[in-house]
Amino acid sequence: MRNFWNTARKKLRKRKIFSCLILICFISTGISSIIPQGYAWDWPFLYPNSPAQNLLSLGNPPATLSTWVFYDELDLGQRGPTLIVRNPYTFAAAYQNCEDRKGQNYAREPEFIHGDDDCFVLYQDMRGTGDSNGGFDVFGSDWKDGYDLIQWLKNNAGFETWWYNGKIGSWGGSALGINQFCYAGENIPELIAQYIATASPEQYNHIAMEGGQMRYNLICTWTGGFNGGIEYVRDVVTQHPTKDSWWDKRSLMDLDMQGNINPSGHNRAQNVHASGVHVGGWDDVFSEGTITGYLEYNYYGSSSAQNHQILYMAPMGHGYPVSELSFPNWDSPPSGGDVGDLEEWLFQTEFYFDRGTSSYNSRWTAHDKVYYYVCSDPDISDSNVNKWRTVNSWPVYNVGQKWYFWPVQTSGMAT
Repeated sequence: MRNFWNTARKKLRKRKIFSCLILICFISTGISSIIPQGYAWDWPFLYPNSPAQNLLSLGNPPATLSTWVFYDELDLGQRGPTLIVRNPYTFAAAYQNCEDRKGQNYAREPEFIHGDDDCFVLYQDMRGTGDSNGGFDVFGSDWKDGYDLIQWLKNNAGFETWWYNGKIGSWGGSALGINQFCYAGENIPELIAQYIATASPEQYNHIAMEGGQMRYNLICTWTGGFNGGIEYVRDVVTQHPTKDSWWDKRSLMDLDMQGNINPSGHNRAQNVHASGVHVGGWDDVFSEGTITGYLEYNYYGSSSAQNHQILYMAPMGHGYPVSELSFPNWDSPPSGGDVGDLEEWLFQTEFYFDRGTSSYNSRWTAHDKVYYYVCSDPDISDSNVNKWRTVNSWPVYNVGQKWYFWPVQTSGMAT
């Protein structure tokens, strides 16, 4: 994923930002908190040597989650949209590693999107990772943690979250994308835009138990990088080999073993209000999940989500490129279809145009909805393959090729 995001990310401007360190305590009957402290850093900035505590405490079950707010110093006292980035890959360590700067890049990502109208980035280490405590439960609590984070944002607009203007987006790929699906199904009208890459909303079907068989290498290798991850898979996940109710908050809809959506079954997709860009690769481990996420949002989401989704399927795996293969013009989709362009267009449209207005509607009406690359042998010359195509719905309409076979004739040839 690192190479993919570094490739897709545009050059960022050199400006100063603030980081607000927040301590909030959520309880079932209300919220108590303290005024955040702040840091001003010159670009490029590093994680402070002795940071103040920046913990967010959420209940059910309780955990303290490290949460940071980034904003441009020129926006101090101004209101603007909020972009949520929830990450399991250790924010503090990313800042201490000057070569990676993953946390820095995530925090700065929206800078180039909005120009002088910068949004505010709410960055959180996921439960059991980074500076957040609680047990690592493989996305099991992200529906609640993400929901509670947004409720704090909404309920403190006149105090800690002085910048909040009622518009929220979320961003990220892989694990940063999977957890977005979890809280998107919690009926949050203010969550209006999501950029989700190489991820799936269906953790049973596409992540843990594809076809009813545990994806042992994938799930155990990945969770092995987190404290208690392997033990959680061994002691908890394996106790649910079928898609029982335990998976409900790890899923948006019912799928059969072939991956077909059952519209009359379990449906949290109807609670999704966000417009979205869904980025995937044909050779990605979550290729089917990316398409399923698009389908669930676009056809089964709320009225504000339906017909406000964009799907982008490239000749890639879980990042660029695909092994040693180099597909012709793989990085040159039709105008406006580059992942950076789609990201920029989505957040500009949702953050700075009001839903229901003619200007908002015309932007969505005029924009292509599906970008997909037709793969073949990279070395052949054929105008019908190894090229980008656009359509406005998925799946693509097609007529199957009919084949006719006859018994072998006396001559030994089929006719």
